[in-house]
Amino acid sequence: MSRMEGGANVVIEAVRSQVPVLASRIDGNVGLLGRDYDGYFPLGDATALAELMQRFRADSAFAEHLKAQCALREPRFVPAAEAGAVRRLLADMLASKAGAALPQ
Repeated sequence: MSRMEGGANVVIEAVRSQVPVLASRIDGNVGLLGRDYDGYFPLGDATALAELMQRFRADSAFAEHLKAQCALREPRFVPAAEAGAVRRLLADMLASKAGAALPQ
């Protein structure tokens, strides 16, 4: 039930290990899993988390659905994809800086 953006490694490791994720709806988790991911609960709501855990345990279709959603996201987190994303971000930042330095 993280209030901070410190759980990215846990989320990525779980997804890469084919383990469905139940996550608090914070910006970092939404950034990793997407707005349409169905395993969120409201931040700080222990009752909602407990209900989600019970649903996951009792409803095999729901558990399989989350597993399938995570499987779709797993390719984003392979090392080559992450390295490519960092390179693209750096290239964008350098291009923006170079464009800002040009006289108008």
